[in-house]
Amino acid sequence: MRQARRLLTARGLSYASVVLGAVAGLSLPGLAGATALSSGSVPAAAAGETPPTEGRAVITADELSHDKNLDTVTARGNVEVQYQGRILLADTVNYQVSADRASATGNVTMTDLDGTTTFADFAELTGDMKEGFAREVKILLTDGSRAAAQKATRKTNEKGNSVTTMENAIYSPCDVCSTTPGSDTRIWQIKSSRVVHDQQAGEITYNDMWFELFGVPVAYTPYLSHPDPTVKRRSGFLPPLYRSNKQLGVGVSIPYYFVIDDRQDATLAIMPSTSENPVLSGQYRGVSEKASITMEGSIVQEKSDRIRNHFRSKAVASLDDTFRVGADVNLASDRTYMRRYRFGNKTYLTSRGYLEGFSRRSYGAVEALYFQNQSTLTPSRGDLPIAAPIATWNYTSEPGARGAYTTVDITSAAVNRMSGASSRRASARYGWHLPYIGPVGDVYRLDVGLSGDAYQVEDVKTRSGELYSGASGRMTPELALTWSLPLERRSGRWSEVVRPIVQGVSTQGARNPTKIPDEDSYAVEFDDTNLFSINRYSGRDRVESGTRVNYGVEYTARHTWMGTVNSMVGQSYRLSGTEKSAFPVGSGLERDLSDVVGRVMFQPHRNLDFVYRFRADKDTMELHRSEIGSRIGPRSFNVYTSYIELDRQEDSSAVLKKRQEVTVALRSQMSQYWSGSLSGRYDLAENGGPIDIGGTVAYEDECFGVSLFANRSYTYDSDYEGSVNIGLRFALKTLGDFSTSLGSMEF
Repeated sequence: MRQARRLLTARGLSYASVVLGAVAGLSLPGLAGATALSSGSVPAAAAGETPPTEGRAVITADELSHDKNLDTVTARGNVEVQYQGRILLADTVNYQVSADRASATGNVTMTDLDGTTTFADFAELTGDMKEGFAREVKILLTDGSRAAAQKATRKTNEKGNSVTTMENAIYSPCDVCSTTPGSDTRIWQIKSSRVVHDQQAGEITYNDMWFELFGVPVAYTPYLSHPDPTVKRRSGFLPPLYRSNKQLGVGVSIPYYFVIDDRQDATLAIMPSTSENPVLSGQYRGVSEKASITMEGSIVQEKSDRIRNHFRSKAVASLDDTFRVGADVNLASDRTYMRRYRFGNKTYLTSRGYLEGFSRRSYGAVEALYFQNQSTLTPSRGDLPIAAPIATWNYTSEPGARGAYTTVDITSAAVNRMSGASSRRASARYGWHLPYIGPVGDVYRLDVGLSGDAYQVEDVKTRSGELYSGASGRMTPELALTWSLPLERRSGRWSEVVRPIVQGVSTQGARNPTKIPDEDSYAVEFDDTNLFSINRYSGRDRVESGTRVNYGVEYTARHTWMGTVNSMVGQSYRLSGTEKSAFPVGSGLERDLSDVVGRVMFQPHRNLDFVYRFRADKDTMELHRSEIGSRIGPRSFNVYTSYIELDRQEDSSAVLKKRQEVTVALRSQMSQYWSGSLSGRYDLAENGGPIDIGGTVAYEDECFGVSLFANRSYTYDSDYEGSVNIGLRFALKTLGDFSTSLGSMEF
């Protein structure tokens, strides 16, 4: 019987798949319980009715027949089978009703739900999808990967699992890299005489597997096993880590990954060395619906019998939609352990426990802080403190009818030391703020506030040199009025805005008695970012008292093709108040008339940025601080440079001492696949020198990535010396990302 494009609906259509490697798949629909059609019959769909398709297959073909003697349904010519989103195309499809087996021949093409497309010359499978067979299989996956096999068979093993076996299989995600016609050379591919995939167990095994690079076999293993893509995590060994330096010798470790359950895992590694005892390290991760925790640490008993270790942890838990509790723990046995064994290089380790709450217009927190010094710097005010408890609550009201709003800030802090000053502080601040725009476009802002601080202190050194223990406090009224007038001019392609700014600030009555220790306002640096701040100290322990005027002018120009320029220059004049000794020498604020601060930002093109910040002496205009940063060039090649210079007197009490440093970084996307970078930091001060230099070369295409980096550090501290570190990372796309260190050589 011949009929143009016949339609058939079939109940209970089965579906089977054959999978290559970790990603390859062949899927073929079978026909089970197909409705038999007599010669010349026309299905309901062909008569204009819409057949029910849920749980059924829809078949179209040039010719459709049913041989009652053989009990076989045959579809020929441009056969298309659709079932639950899957599509099968073939020249011929035969379904043996009694045997419940279907076969497809000629240009067999199957498209799966995820977009995977499978090609075969011939495929056969049972209706219950437990067993199947295909010849000359080729697969195109959604990520562009390709697979092929001479033969693919699917059967049910003794455990009842569906097992797929592929003979003479090949897999690669790479495009052909040769321009020679007919060449099939790829960057890398896997060949295996036999691949077995246990779908229920989620396990893939290879026999006689070769790894080829540019068509050349470079690695062989008689057996390899790994989880398939449906398995997100499975216990097993991770890529090895190598290390080599003159202090610790040569070492290698192979971390082992443990899957505890669906929400927990751990990693354990032992790093033996030729010159030192093994280091044991590990990591634990856990997560739940409302909480997560990560812990990692290491320990070693050195040949000198000294036990050294470190521990890090981060945990957070949501109590409800408003509150959460957490802890960040960072501890080390001594100052140089983490740098010596490559676990980090921080100046201070900070541990924090906290409880915090969020609402639409307020924030509150209670926390505790603990510090460990990891540098050669010695704190000048005694031991590093334990700050606990620290409490904070901030509130901002809704703007009123005229735009006015209020703020409330309440804080308390307890700072305790074994030796040195200790203190307990409670502070509160209320503020009222009113923005206003005048009739000619002039902009005003009025800020009125009152704050109070109460202290209970121990062993605080006063100006006379005596140690004071007892109570102290202060009240600080605040009044600030800020005025600015943006003036705009447009001319052709130019748009310019000049904005003069004047601010008057009064905090009469505020004091900084020496009975109050300075814990959070020790570092003061005057620049364009805090010129118009009511209090230029960073914390609550010090206030800027008296009356002053801050003034400056900002200029912005834009051109449609010449880019944007933004600049600002300003100064501060103290009319009365804060003692000269309140600000550190060299900060720029130690005199009534401050230094001049400013900035220039220039972006003439998207591939060019320039930023310059400065602070100059009010009398001589000699620069006391200079910062220059620039980025020049497109993505194909760009240069980043930065320069900083701090001019400090030798007897300056400022935290930031005299410094002169330059950083240069070169980055290039040399081609579609190749990139590289080179960077270095250099101390230009007297007796200075290089701080660190490093570079990276990387290649990455659609299927393969490799990067090589090298870094030279010139930091020296106790048993830690400067080093050259060399590392390698390579990734075989779709199979895994492997990172390891070739080693580090210390000099």
